[in-house]
Order: sequence, then structure tokens, then C-alpha cells
Amino acid sequence: MKEKLKWFIPLGSLMGLGLGIVVGLLTHATSSFVLRGLIPYAELAAKIWIVLLLVIALPLVVIHLFGSIMRLASTRLGGKLVFYGLLVHVILLTTCTLLSIIISYAITSDLNLKLLGFVASPFQTDDRSAVQHLINYLGIMQRTVAQLIVPVMVFVVLFSIGVFKVQRVKQRLVVLAKTWSQKIFSVVNLVFYMLPFAVACLTFVMVSKNGMSLGGIAGFYVLGVCGILVVAILFLFGVAHIAGGTSVLSFLRAIFPAQLVAFSTCSSLACLPALLVSARKLGVSSTTAGITIPFFVSFFRINLMVANPFSFFLLSSLYGLPVDATNLLSFIALMMVTSFASPGLPQMGNVYSLPVFLAAGIPLEGVLVLKALDAIPDVFKTILNVTEVGVVSSIIMRWDKEGSLSQQTNLSRVHSETSL
Repeated sequence: MKEKLKWFIPLGSLMGLGLGIVVGLLTHATSSFVLRGLIPYAELAAKIWIVLLLVIALPLVVIHLFGSIMRLASTRLGGKLVFYGLLVHVILLTTCTLLSIIISYAITSDLNLKLLGFVASPFQTDDRSAVQHLINYLGIMQRTVAQLIVPVMVFVVLFSIGVFKVQRVKQRLVVLAKTWSQKIFSVVNLVFYMLPFAVACLTFVMVSKNGMSLGGIAGFYVLGVCGILVVAILFLFGVAHIAGGTSVLSFLRAIFPAQLVAFSTCSSLACLPALLVSARKLGVSSTTAGITIPFFVSFFRINLMVANPFSFFLLSSLYGLPVDATNLLSFIALMMVTSFASPGLPQMGNVYSLPVFLAAGIPLEGVLVLKALDAIPDVFKTILNVTEVGVVSSIIMRWDKEGSLSQQTNLSRVHSETSL
């Protein structure tokens, strides 16, 4: 099923997007009474899918967050190499996030919505209709979930820290979390088979209202997010040269095979074998690579922190939402926590980021339409993840040239738990 979803999600999303655009343009151009009558039903269908996905995604994020904290808390007991790698990752994560925020704000602050002709307000329908009542009710459910996201995530963090030292309870909860994670993940996969239909409905509603302007916004999003990701990748090459002591050409030769795998699979986990080879080319000992690379690939999702600030600023501009420091910092903090709990599978980062957007007050309809355009950005996101793992490895190499640290560590427990 995972292999089918790997291709079905991007291709199905694009097909749904295309269908929604065609029908939406016909509605916008002809003002057909029949087609306009479909708008509230399309909006309702999309709303049901969004709420369903959100209800499933939130517990999945909670379970993965708990498991991630359990494993991360074991790193200090597990070995210095992983702890130092985690420290380097946090520094790179913070730096690249700041870089993304600066660029995103600069290119979206002067966005001319009037020129694009975009209208973000929902389509006007009869408030007395049963369909509209259902849409309003689902909107209330969505806002209720949004209010629960921050308290729930704070509770999970505190609860995880509290039970970490209670060995018997911790082991039972980790096994239980792993079991339920697999069950919920299977349900999420089934829900994703309805993604093309949901995207088609959302696109149909938006294009019916805005016409061709959505095409300009789509192009702006794809170019903008890809440009930011490329800047971050180039920045990491510079870090590898300065902090890792590796020439840019040598680093490129070492990491390029892993980047090719990232380009073809859009999965960080699929790049693990190639990254082990790249680490050896960078001079990392086989012992050190065997300890660090699986851990880094399992946890490091720098792409979420680099790409999503642009979506945040763009959607805030499109929907006329104010962006203040408190809301931005809350969004970044939640996204950073979520980045450690996201699996390295195609499109799964988008699922895990949905509650964060909702907590920030961003309408999920806009988020899903943008994420349907991620077939190209996903390639650069995975390349960014892979490149960062290589950079961290090159820096670790400078600290452990003789393998002295790796000889002092035993991460068998971490290895056994990274499958959660």
C-alpha cells in the first residue's frame, strides 16, 4: 500500500487539481446555474475529508511525538556522537528557519492580491440550507480541534518526560504507541485514497470564485518554496565547507548519489543506504556511520522548518490574516516539535504539519490546495534533508577522526527503538 501511495498521492493530487481547475473555470466563465449549485456540496465534501483527516492525524502526531521523545531522551545515555549530531541539527534547523522566515516575509509582504484577483472569503450560499448548516458545524469541530492542539502537545511532552524514568511503564507505553501508530497509519493511508477527490472539490470551489488567478498563486507558491529550498541547500554546502572542513566539490561528489536517490524516491528513509556510502566518502568511519546515520535519517526533517514558513506567510496574506510575533513564534515552535515526530515517507510531513497550521489559524482548505502542488517541491525537500544529514556527518567527522567517540558508545538500545 505504501508503494502505491508513493505515486498515487502526487499524481492523484495533480489530477484532482486539474479536474477542479477545468470545472471551476467553466463555472466561473459561464455562471452555469447547475455548476454553481454544486459548489456548496463540493465544499461540504472537502470539509468532511479535512475534518476526518484532522481527527486521524492529531492522535498520530501525538503517538509519534511520544515515541520520538522517548528515543531522543535516550541519546545522552546512548552516546556522545548522537547527542553532538542532535546539537548540530538544532543549530542548523534554527539558522535555516531564520533564513526561510526572512526570505518568505520579504517576497510575500508586498504580494499584490488585487493584481492576482484572489478572493479568499468563502462562497456565499444560503445560510438556511441543510448543507450550509453541516459546513458550519464542521467548521466548529475544526476550530475546537485547533484549540486543543497546543494543550495536547504540551501535555504529551510533559507526560513523556515524566514517565521516561519509570522503566516498566515506559516500555509498555512504547509498545502500545507502536501498535496504535501502525493501526492509525493504515487508516491514514485509506483516507489518502480520497485525496484526489478532496483536492478536486477544493480547487473547484476556489477557481469558480477566482478564475485564472489561482494559477498565478500556484506558480508563485511552487517557484517561491523551491527557491527557498535551493537557497537552504546552497547554505548547507557552505556550512559543510566552513564547519565540516570539506571542500564544496568534495562534499558534492560524496553526497550527490544520495541526492539522486532523494530525487527519485522523495523519501528520506529510502536514502539511508546511499547516505551510509556518502558518509564513508566524507571520511566518516564505518562504526561512526553505522551509529549516527540511521538515527539522523529517522529524526532530522529540516525541510518542514524551511518550507512551511513560506506557506504560513503566503496563506496569511491570501486570507488577510494578521501575522504577529506571538503567532509566528507559536507556529515555528510547534513545527519544530512536529519535525522530530514526522516519518521520512513521501507526503507524510504534510499530514503532520496540518494541526500546526490549524493551531495558527490558517484555513486548512488553502493549506491542502498548496500541498497538492508539492510534487516538485517535495523533490527539493528530500534533497535538503539528505544534504543536512551529510553536513552533520562531515562536522561529526572532525570531532571523531580516529573513531574515539564511537568506541566509547553503545547505541544498541537506540537502534532497537528507532523503528517506532
